[in-house]
Amino acid sequence: IEGSTVQRASVHNVSIFADLELGYGDRVEVYKANMIIPQISENLDRTATCEIPAFCPCCGCETEVHEDDKSGVLTLWCMNANCEAKGNRLFEHFVTRDAMNIDGISTATLVTFLELGIIDDLPSIFHLAEHQDEIVNLEGFGFKSFYNMINAIEKARNVKLANLIYALGIPNIGLSTSKLICKNFGYDMKSTVTASYNDLIQIEGIGDVIAQSFVDYFADKNNADQFVRLIKEVNLIEEKVS
Repeated sequence: IEGSTVQRASVHNVSIFADLELGYGDRVEVYKANMIIPQISENLDRTATCEIPAFCPCCGCETEVHEDDKSGVLTLWCMNANCEAKGNRLFEHFVTRDAMNIDGISTATLVTFLELGIIDDLPSIFHLAEHQDEIVNLEGFGFKSFYNMINAIEKARNVKLANLIYALGIPNIGLSTSKLICKNFGYDMKSTVTASYNDLIQIEGIGDVIAQSFVDYFADKNNADQFVRLIKEVNLIEEKVS
């Protein structure tokens, strides 16, 4: 399709999965959205023999189907906060462009660092320079790759509050939501992270689920401690409410 052999096609969430009535061995029509992302457009057989996993394939803990309060879209969640796959995905999210924007750290590199114990939490990413000897000897790495990565990390230390909060991977908190919350509290870090449910629910565009998710995240001692250590690693870019 569009000049390449397609092996996988996106089935984004439980709602799409159910609408397509997917089953093992079904014949599907596939296209490339924007000529890039393979997606299923139609299921020709609709046997509906595939079941939603009741347990996470990574950690084995129970899963739950959640409904978005605005769109009504159903998504599947592993309920284990310490699931290894969730942990890996959090690190991937943290370095993305809209989050901390750290170039030079791929998913494979992050997994390797985690397996070797070079990183074990988000603040530890800012201490990769301390592991130079170990990293430059890894396959696919060298001094040039190492220094490019370290330069990207140092550049990422200057960050806006909204991007930092988005980088934390708080459920239901996208970048636009993070910007909305930060702006409402005048881009003041302390006022933002200590906001109460009642404070948040007063903001136009912030619903019950988002407000509770935000409060629950910072009420967790491990999350709060990690954020305190993260703040010590970065320089928040000063912003003013226009």
